[in-house]
Amino acid sequence: AGGAAGWCKRGWAVATAHYKEGGGKYPIDVSVGDGYNLAHALIQWVRRLPFIDRTRLHIDGGSQGGYMALAMSADSFPVTSTTADAPVVNWAYNLNYFEMNKPAMKWPQKDIKSSPLPILHAVTQLGDWAGEVFGKDLSAETWYRLSPISYLGRIASPVMIVCATGDMLVPMEQMTRTHLPSYDK
Repeated sequence: AGGAAGWCKRGWAVATAHYKEGGGKYPIDVSVGDGYNLAHALIQWVRRLPFIDRTRLHIDGGSQGGYMALAMSADSFPVTSTTADAPVVNWAYNLNYFEMNKPAMKWPQKDIKSSPLPILHAVTQLGDWAGEVFGKDLSAETWYRLSPISYLGRIASPVMIVCATGDMLVPMEQMTRTHLPSYDK
């Protein structure tokens, strides 16, 4: 709702998907299954509202929501524009990043607050859950197909992606082929 407020002040009609909390059937609700289907249903519902201009749709999201913004932009047409703040664009890279940082966050600790990296610690379990469903081999084609890098050619709208070097959940290095530092133990 906080992100929607700015759009509402500009006179936009805004619909925000609320994804269910942990414990659902799918490990990353906004990636596949229920969350993905909810986002599709929400876009279709919004477009059917009588006061909506169906030809003008902007999709916005951050982090996993940024991933979902890219996914919905690839699967919805027409989309006027898309903004994705620190989106996951490569699940294999992102989940491997979590895996490699487990020692630094003192994984697995029961008390997240005592971890040196509590926010990263809180989302790392997503990788473990996802691995149970999709397999632990991050080089498998499944991880590529779940990632926006596999369907960039289907996004027909202008896209703005914002990322930063200090994002510990969605590192910007997943978006480049150059300047990748080696792992420093």
